[in-house]
Amino acid sequence: MNVLRPVAHLSAAGLRAVVHALTAGFDALTGPVGRLSDRLEAHLRERTTLLRAYYARPSHRLSAPLPVLDAPVDLALRGGLETPRRVA
Repeated sequence: MNVLRPVAHLSAAGLRAVVHALTAGFDALTGPVGRLSDRLEAHLRERTTLLRAYYARPSHRLSAPLPVLDAPVDLALRGGLETPRRVA
């Protein structure tokens, strides 16, 4: 059994090192992740205010009229319609 003891200690030390490295890595990430979360929250808070102000205005949201189709809809959706060229 004395032969297996160094192998067991080596594997335990390796596992302990891996766990220590992972713990240190995750601890190091808490600061940047917290700052990123704060920045994202501030951006969304500002964006929400802007969107509420935009949608509070009575307007028709820049809607464009649909083009007149001279062919069946399925043909038009497949790109089968030729659009007339405008002469300047």
